[in-house]
Amino acid sequence: MATGGQPPWTHMFSEITLRALLRLHHDYLACSVPQERIPLKNQSLSRGPGVALADELTVCAAIAQEFLASRLPRGQWVNGEPTFGIAKGPRDWVLVREHPYPDSTQRCDFWVNRVDPKKKFLPCFVEAKRLFKWTYHLETPKPAHVRLQINDIRKDIKKLREFESSFSSLSKAPRGYILVWNVASKKIKKTWIMPKEFLKKLNDRKVKPWQIRMWPLAASRDGMTTFSETAVDTWLWTVLAEVTTSRPRDIGYAR
Repeated sequence: MATGGQPPWTHMFSEITLRALLRLHHDYLACSVPQERIPLKNQSLSRGPGVALADELTVCAAIAQEFLASRLPRGQWVNGEPTFGIAKGPRDWVLVREHPYPDSTQRCDFWVNRVDPKKKFLPCFVEAKRLFKWTYHLETPKPAHVRLQINDIRKDIKKLREFESSFSSLSKAPRGYILVWNVASKKIKKTWIMPKEFLKKLNDRKVKPWQIRMWPLAASRDGMTTFSETAVDTWLWTVLAEVTTSRPRDIGYAR
C-alpha cells in the first residue's frame, strides 16, 4: 500500500469507516420500507437520508464491528517512504472504543495504535462527529430538523489540542484526529456541503485532512442514463483530519 506521505493507518481506518457507513445506510433505509396503511406519498422514505439519521454512538459501534470483521487492520503491506519516515513492511493495528484520556474522566470515540512486538508506538485519539444532527418525522417524508454541528466539532478539536498540550514533550504526545461524515443531498439544500466547503467553514488551518472518501448514493433520473458525476444528487463522504497544535511536528510520524 502506497502512502504518499500519509500515515498508513489513516487509509485503513477511512476504508473501514466508509464500509460501515454504507452498511448502516442500507439498514436505515430498510426501516422505512413501505408497509401496509402507509400512504403512497410517504413511500419516498425508502429513498431517504439513511445513515444521516444514525447518531454517533451507532456509527462508532458499526465502525468497531467492521474493524473486527475486516482483514485490513491485520497484515496489510506498506511500501514505505523513507523521506517521510515510513518503514516498509506489514502492519497490524488495534482499535479500542470509548478509551479514556489519561488523567481525565473524558473518553475518546476511538483509540488506534499499531501493534509490533519489536517496537512501541504512540496511539492516535479519534473524535467522531456527523456534520449534521437530524431529527425526523416518520409520518412525513421530510426531516423535522437539521442542525449543523460545526461548533460541536470545534469543541472536539479544542479537547484534542488541550490533551496534546498537557504533555511536556511532543515526542511523548499521542496524535489527535477528527472523523467527520455527511450525507449531502440536493433535495435538502442545507446539507449540500462537500468536504472542501466543510473545511472552509471549519476555518482552522491547523486541521490537516489526511483522508477524504466520497461515495455516490443517488442520482437524478437523467444521471442514471448518462452516468454524469454532476447528476449525482446525494453523496456520502468522510473526512479524517489530524488536529495539530502551534508546536512544530514532523509530518512523517506514521503508523
